[in-house]
Amino acid sequence: TTTTTTTKKDNNQTMGVTSPSKKNYSSGSTSTSDGANLFQNAGNKQQISKYTQQEQHLSVLSSNLEELQYMGNSIGSELQGHNELLNGMEGHAEDLIDQTKMVVRRADRISQRSIWRSVKSDFKCWVMLQHLPSNRYLTVLPHRTGNTVSLEEDFRSDSAIFGVYTRQKSESTIGLLNKCTNRWMGQSMLFGSIACSASRFGYREEWELDDAIDQNNEEFELDDSIARNTKMLCCCANGGQGGWLNVDETSGAFRIADFDIESKNKAPVWSVVVLDDEGKSG
Repeated sequence: TTTTTTTKKDNNQTMGVTSPSKKNYSSGSTSTSDGANLFQNAGNKQQISKYTQQEQHLSVLSSNLEELQYMGNSIGSELQGHNELLNGMEGHAEDLIDQTKMVVRRADRISQRSIWRSVKSDFKCWVMLQHLPSNRYLTVLPHRTGNTVSLEEDFRSDSAIFGVYTRQKSESTIGLLNKCTNRWMGQSMLFGSIACSASRFGYREEWELDDAIDQNNEEFELDDSIARNTKMLCCCANGGQGGWLNVDETSGAFRIADFDIESKNKAPVWSVVVLDDEGKSG
């Protein structure tokens, strides 16, 4: 028996027979490891694919944002150019209107000279004029040597009240008659300064108020006490072209500037308050 068993073992070893249990264990371990590697590789490939897609998407978005930024900058430049063009057109249009008014004034003056009698004027209302940059009132102070036109901090009743008269057939041209002195304010013949000494409403006493006062096609009304802001033009200045009334803020002295749009823009703004029939604030 012993001899037979030994012979079988030798035969099995000679034929290369392996133990069944050992062979099955080795094969199962290798299969599990390969499956894990395949799953891990598939997951890595999927993550890489998603990352690549995200990068492509972000690249497209970045390109679109750059294009939008370029378009925004272009639109901003165009709008700025249009605004500058409109501002220039507005300035030219305003200058053209002022030039037209100057031509109308000269035509009216030629017409008046052809008439032997003086042109009549109509009383419109009483007003007070306040220089807005300094909040002082246009005032005429009577003296023995003559009347002085100045700006005063205190409202001095009749000295700071003016009657507004308009030329017949020329509503835009007005005259300012001081209530206290009963003299007309205008440009003096000798020095070209502002004076209030004329006894009649003549050529040198003609004034115009900027259209801001009648921008809604409103005229002076005796019961209208609403303040309006405007600029004042002396019609006879600069050889009949006109000149904007200016004030030296340091000395308070009056000066007639040029007629151009630049001088108009630099001219101070006046507040015009219409008073009642007796020259009192409503």
